[in-house]
Amino acid sequence: WDYNFVLDGKLTPDPYAAVVHGRGRFGETGEEVRCGYLSPEVYRPERELRLPEDIVIYKLHVRGFTKQRTSGVKKKGTFQGVREKIPYLQSLGITAVELMPAYDFLEKDEKKQGKYDLPGTENQRVNYWGYTGGYYFVPKASYCATKNPRKEFAEMVEALHEAGLECYMDIFFTGDEDMAMVRRVLYHWKREYGVDGFCILGENISYEALARDPLFTRTRLIFPWVDQRFFEGKKPGMKNVFVADMGFQCCARRFLKGDEDMVQPFIEANRRNPDRFGVVNFVANNDGFTLADTVCYDYRHNEDNGEENRDGSSQNYSWNCGEEGPSRKKSVLELRGRLMRNAMFMLFLSQGTPLLYAGDEQGNSQQGNNNAYCQDNPVGWVDWSRKSRDQEF
Repeated sequence: WDYNFVLDGKLTPDPYAAVVHGRGRFGETGEEVRCGYLSPEVYRPERELRLPEDIVIYKLHVRGFTKQRTSGVKKKGTFQGVREKIPYLQSLGITAVELMPAYDFLEKDEKKQGKYDLPGTENQRVNYWGYTGGYYFVPKASYCATKNPRKEFAEMVEALHEAGLECYMDIFFTGDEDMAMVRRVLYHWKREYGVDGFCILGENISYEALARDPLFTRTRLIFPWVDQRFFEGKKPGMKNVFVADMGFQCCARRFLKGDEDMVQPFIEANRRNPDRFGVVNFVANNDGFTLADTVCYDYRHNEDNGEENRDGSSQNYSWNCGEEGPSRKKSVLELRGRLMRNAMFMLFLSQGTPLLYAGDEQGNSQQGNNNAYCQDNPVGWVDWSRKSRDQEF
């Protein structure tokens, strides 16, 4: 059976639906959305978590990770494509995969997508990243190679577990949800699919309530900020709460390119490792320049976003090494390579938990775009053709 509600004469899908039909094509709207019911089978993983000190996180976009034609997988841009890349992920030495939003988010919403939209251009871009609302209990159908999102997502998580890799999910709450729904969403993914952790973002979220919730004491919880008061002065039995902010990235990049008075701030960021919660460190993430672009561009180049290059951060702490964009000069290329190796050196020897953004290990570039939220194309996809060229790195 399928169902919907009729509220005030308007056909309305159930926000708590665990199955949704009519969302199979990425970026396309218009097909009627119908809610469905879970089939009887239940996924119940049996697996103990690793110690926090062992974690090395690899963050990826399910579609963009394997969508490029040279990705070498059969089911490009899907959960099955991620499964096909598990041997590659293992070869990197990472222990956890963090998925950018993989619930059925709304690629095109009624609200404006861009802060600097020109009149008449509202809602023309696809929300490629997915940091928006949607059907929070449903794996994204357009990330599937099959017609069964529930089964395909569960099999991906199970395959990651069999390979010794944890699976985390990014979930963005718009602020319209109360904490009861937030808890219910997280517990659903944990119970039904065996997801090991969550990076939780958005509005009106009580991070303190989640940190103290006994349901999540053995679940990784990554927040944009953490307060020592969350733990009521007690050291938790397991360090399962983490903070992921841009503090380490800013210090590392400024120290890397030789800004003045950055030795002491970098030392402090490098040594940061509180006893009550973990710290996730990164030098590049989806929001901002990739690692390669950090040493190739002085300025953002977001013209393709359609917002007159006014979107995205203007504080990138980057250095183009003497030439903006791609270069064929041997001296420039050698300097860029050395800076990138130094960046990885600083990241993986820091006392916090390192996070590697997908493609950075291959020198992946977004052509200077530091806000590729709407770039569902080669700009936003991992370029696997660089893998053989950057094997040494």
